[in-house]
Amino acid sequence: MQSSPTVRAESPWGWASASEWDRCASQSPCATPFHSREWAECMAEYDQRFEPKAVWIELQPGTRCLLPLLVRKGVLRKGVFGRAVSMQPGVYGGPLLAERALTPQDWEAFFERLPQTPLGRVECFGNPWNDLPDATGAAPRPGLRTSARDTHWLDLTATGPNLRAGYSKGCKHSLTKSERAGLVVQRLSMEHVDAYFEVYLDSLARWNKTPEHGYPKSLFAAFARSQQCELWGARTPSGELAAVGTFVFAPRHCVWWHGSMLAAHEASSPANALIHAMLQAARERGCSRFDFNPSGGHAGVESFKRSFGAQKVSFTVWRAAPRLFGRAL
Repeated sequence: MQSSPTVRAESPWGWASASEWDRCASQSPCATPFHSREWAECMAEYDQRFEPKAVWIELQPGTRCLLPLLVRKGVLRKGVFGRAVSMQPGVYGGPLLAERALTPQDWEAFFERLPQTPLGRVECFGNPWNDLPDATGAAPRPGLRTSARDTHWLDLTATGPNLRAGYSKGCKHSLTKSERAGLVVQRLSMEHVDAYFEVYLDSLARWNKTPEHGYPKSLFAAFARSQQCELWGARTPSGELAAVGTFVFAPRHCVWWHGSMLAAHEASSPANALIHAMLQAARERGCSRFDFNPSGGHAGVESFKRSFGAQKVSFTVWRAAPRLFGRAL
């Protein structure tokens, strides 16, 4: 009797190509700036323990989501001992569909398929555009742990023609001071990285941190070379940088990822001038949200963000681990 041929089932996952990654991150209505391949490559250059990868996972026949990652390197980082992060360093990530947001059913399928990948433990720092549904987040799924996190963002579609009209009285006053001081905001290039970093060092000293506890200059140089990450600064009439920031863009989302200020120029409110200019720039580019990023629980930082009219938005951080480690998370 002749045996029947063996039929191999297609894999429910696979490594995405660079073009697949770029296409999904640029087309998805839920993509943040940190879903891009360019961001992952900058972070991998900064932290060489990781390599940038994206995995596609089939949610149902004909529907695949893409999960951008930094995957921990090492011969022992295999199977249940693997580790992947979406996205470093503690910024938005998670699965994307190119055409739409994930539904609750999509999320259920995603978590069903995720253990079949070779990723091991997966950490995701959430996505306000496509948050984990409450029903899924509360489900007693082995190895899945969730927690709440907040950011502040401004809906640029609801600000009206005059951005300043939505600012607090104190914010308007600070902006007027910066204008009287003659501060000028401009985009910075590679030749300005040293000056940017000097402002950052001044802030680190004020925060009682050494340079070893901060980001290296090479990371800001990588940003200066990129198309998506932009360095900006507020200059005094003498040409000195008084405040600097790193801003990251997606088609409808601008994130203020990093900022520093020279203490000597605090009285002229250069940070207010910088953020006001970037709010204008983000709106002109068609962004619908300007994201001030999570504040780490610092009340003063949150107050500064609210002064521009930003609203608190909550979203879910999740961690999924193989069952061997499920109880340890």
